[in-house]
Amino acid sequence: MTESNLAIAITLIGLLYLPMPIMAWSVLAASRTLSVTHWCIGGGLFGVGVLLVGLRFYLPEWLSFTLANACVMWGNLLRIQAFKLELKRPWPTYRWVLWLVVYMAVYEWFRLEVESPFFRFGWGFGMLALCFAELARLSWRLAQTESSRSARWFALVHVAAVAVVVVRVLLTGLGISRPSPVAADIDAMVTTVMVLLTTVLGNFAFVGIFAERSTAKEVVLAQEQAQQLAHSRWRGQIAQLDRQRSLGAMSASISHELNQPLAAILLDANMVQQGLASGALTPSQLHENINAIEQNTLRAGQIIQRIRNFIQPAPETYERVDLAILAVEVADLLATEARSHQVRFVFERAHALAPVMGDRIQLSQIVLNLYRNAVQAMAAAPQRVITVDVRNQGEQVVLRITDSGMGFSPQVLAHMGTEFFTTKPEGLGLGIMISRSIAEQHGGTLTFANAAQGGAVATLALPAVQG
Repeated sequence: MTESNLAIAITLIGLLYLPMPIMAWSVLAASRTLSVTHWCIGGGLFGVGVLLVGLRFYLPEWLSFTLANACVMWGNLLRIQAFKLELKRPWPTYRWVLWLVVYMAVYEWFRLEVESPFFRFGWGFGMLALCFAELARLSWRLAQTESSRSARWFALVHVAAVAVVVVRVLLTGLGISRPSPVAADIDAMVTTVMVLLTTVLGNFAFVGIFAERSTAKEVVLAQEQAQQLAHSRWRGQIAQLDRQRSLGAMSASISHELNQPLAAILLDANMVQQGLASGALTPSQLHENINAIEQNTLRAGQIIQRIRNFIQPAPETYERVDLAILAVEVADLLATEARSHQVRFVFERAHALAPVMGDRIQLSQIVLNLYRNAVQAMAAAPQRVITVDVRNQGEQVVLRITDSGMGFSPQVLAHMGTEFFTTKPEGLGLGIMISRSIAEQHGGTLTFANAAQGGAVATLALPAVQG
């Protein structure tokens, strides 16, 4: 990869990153605190800075060096301030403004007076690593304070980014790598990819922190009201909160799934640039790459829309649903978490399967709860397989989910689905109760048993649509 191609890749990263703060602002519409404002503005400035660095060959130095570095540092300082606000220990405005002024003064001194590319590069990337390290430290403290998985994930991602940036600076100091963010070296490309991963995953983790916090507060409130409110009034609200809680716990998986089409878009765009530069790109190859970019853009949009549809409250919409297809779609949403736990899905489907009439989002919630319970139940199992069987039985469509875990004890089976009964230290005892309630609302049943060959089996039976 040439310097020009890497610069184009960095430009694309900046363009791909700019929608991330906008998405966070949209998703957190109900939780727009001062910290969210700082985070989104900081993310936008960071993206603009990366974009200006990528356009270095086409812009004057005061834009691609001075303004670009000011935006990157300002963006990082605002994101740090966002975490400090969450920890109730914000910086006074003068402190981070002073930090920015000192940083830019030293940077410009290295660039204009000393005229040393190494010192300029080392100072810029060293401060970038310091900002990432501070973000990791603050998010880890937040994770310990609130037991937030998303904050813990945010910290780990930024620790990895610090390691990559520090290695890059060391290689530059040893003369192995050139002191430029657009240098055509393997470590420069690794750093570029790591920045992409850090920014994408970091934004999802930040949103996940608020989703977990909001859900925890609302679930506690719902628990206090559950004894006084009729089942028909709070069932829909609790179901929505359970969906939010599930997505908060799966924030790392969702981030990974969204990163795949974004990385594919970057790769295809780079191939187009290389082909045009060499003159070896045929019209058919150009059309193929553009079509791939279009398809991956649509895929990324579908993932975001699926998340919004799943987490937002919506009126019940009954439609014809193929349970076999729905079971595969929900497994795709859980794919990364399943792979991390070394869990394999096996799907079995009868031919000419009758559809059921139901709300697709609510039925997906049942299947997602059953899948996640099965994954967690097989944590200590040597073989981790979830078998999903869908077939017609008389006037019903039956979905059976069987895991290869230890199965249920008689005590657990006796209390399965009871309000607030759970075997998990972090559980709320709501998932199975909600799932069984949704099944009954659809005229069906949700039952549990031990499989004859070992493991647990959950059976969802719903009325089939006749004719």
